[in-house]
Amino acid sequence: MKEIIRTKLIDAVNNNNYITNKAELIKVLKQGILDSLILDLSEEVIITDKIMAEHPNITEQDQFLYVIDEFFSFIYNHFFGIHSIKIFIFEKLLCSKYNKIFRCHEHLPRCNREEVYYQEFKKMVIENFYENLDCLKIHFFPFFSYGIEIKKISFTNINDVDEYFNLLKTISLMLSFNDEKAIIHLFERIEEINKLELWYDSFFSLYKRKIESLKKLVS
Repeated sequence: MKEIIRTKLIDAVNNNNYITNKAELIKVLKQGILDSLILDLSEEVIITDKIMAEHPNITEQDQFLYVIDEFFSFIYNHFFGIHSIKIFIFEKLLCSKYNKIFRCHEHLPRCNREEVYYQEFKKMVIENFYENLDCLKIHFFPFFSYGIEIKKISFTNINDVDEYFNLLKTISLMLSFNDEKAIIHLFERIEEINKLELWYDSFFSLYKRKIESLKKLVS
């Protein structure tokens, strides 16, 4: 069953001129990364979009692919130096509790996507990052020696989400020319305390000279 749905979706990607990140979508489909989300997708038309002249009748499967495609573009536009590890990062983010956006039935013009798609994408991106920081605060790592306050945030508050998203972007940019492995850890949930210590060393101890710029974002 999964193989049949995968094949149908891969064919849909190949035959759709509106999808930008075809290679990435086909890769995550072939690797089974999307299996947990595709099993109950229907071929029923859920939206009619006359602007899309070649493909005006959008099925649930089509819409799912469009939103995943938009997510890939969103990641590329905001994070540099991740192209060689993009599939791994995508897999780490896929399990987010905010991944319901992938099943959104609103097919939006580009000018309106920030309100619906992008804010949910940001929540997906920062969820693991924020949980790791919060865990570090609870344990023994000396964040406060750098003057950084790891504050509780509300994922329903746009300003809170944007603040941590911008912090994550800043750290990712700092690492992009130095440590690909450390960038991967930015996006994954780390449960073990010893690994959290290594995570901390990667992102802060090695970049003390950059701390002042980080403080401005989180203070």
